[in-house]
Amino acid sequence: MKSNSRLPWLDYARFISTWLVILFHTPPRLPLLDDAVVLNMRMPVFFFISGLLYSADRYNGHFLEYARRRCRQILVPYVVFTLFFYALWLAVGRRLGGPDEMAIPWWLPLVETVTGNPSTVVAPFWFIACLLPMQLIYYWLYRYVPWRWLLPLTIAVALLSRLLPGVNFWNLSNVMLYMPFYVAGGLLRPHLLPCGIERPRQGEAQCATCYLLPAILAAVGIGAMVWAVICLDKYSVGFAAVRIASGLALLPAFFGVARWLARRFGRRQVVENVVLCGTVYLAMQNYAIGVFKLLIIKFGGESIFTANPLTVKLAIAVTVMIAIYPVAMLILRRAPWLAGR
Repeated sequence: MKSNSRLPWLDYARFISTWLVILFHTPPRLPLLDDAVVLNMRMPVFFFISGLLYSADRYNGHFLEYARRRCRQILVPYVVFTLFFYALWLAVGRRLGGPDEMAIPWWLPLVETVTGNPSTVVAPFWFIACLLPMQLIYYWLYRYVPWRWLLPLTIAVALLSRLLPGVNFWNLSNVMLYMPFYVAGGLLRPHLLPCGIERPRQGEAQCATCYLLPAILAAVGIGAMVWAVICLDKYSVGFAAVRIASGLALLPAFFGVARWLARRFGRRQVVENVVLCGTVYLAMQNYAIGVFKLLIIKFGGESIFTANPLTVKLAIAVTVMIAIYPVAMLILRRAPWLAGR
């Protein structure tokens, strides 16, 4: 999507999601916040937006052209960032990580990269490793599965996948789990993409249902995830069902907030830049978080994480978002291919 045709509300949604990804990985760990709230807002929104931006008419049935473009945009930053941080890990990271890190075979990150399951070097890249096969699969689903069956079919596959042995080559288990959100985005593309930052139509602002229903759905979705995190096995069919249902329930409120921000603040270059550099943020966030964690321990002590856990978590997430920005801008200007551009 060209800059002059960007939709501000969509950029705000992606900006918030990027920050939520950082918040999820930021210590200290708060299971009910991270797993029940943040997890269920960050990834469903990312995959939903990816499906929303899929344009079937753009490739006119030329799968190889589509696959080549998607591979270039995803695999180039995936490989380059992974090799860069792999070299740093070999030179420094293994020693700083202590005995547990030294016990990891030197070749394991390379195997993880080839199989699409990064965890040792650039763990957040599981998202783009998952996104590539998801997009290639959706290309065929979009063409050969009737639209009315797309969402029920992918939800059924997502639930059944929880019963199968773990097959995780290129994150296929997550591809199946999150495919319903991608499909939902594609199905709603004709209805959502025309939306800009226009003011509400006459009478819309006075319609309490326009605000109350999304809020109720969001509250129910969050409550259901809190219950699932406490009571269910996260690899069970029931947990997957709750995650999908609650994730879909949260979307109207999430995008409602994004549209309100767009109407209130309009286009902001900073927001657009962060969105354009989403891959850079994925690559660098864990390392930036680690640096700030070490600084806090050095100057404030580990007790600060238990004394004010939520405040520290929010502060680190905001600081990391700001700290990565200059590097992301440099990459966007000098090497946009590293940002998938």
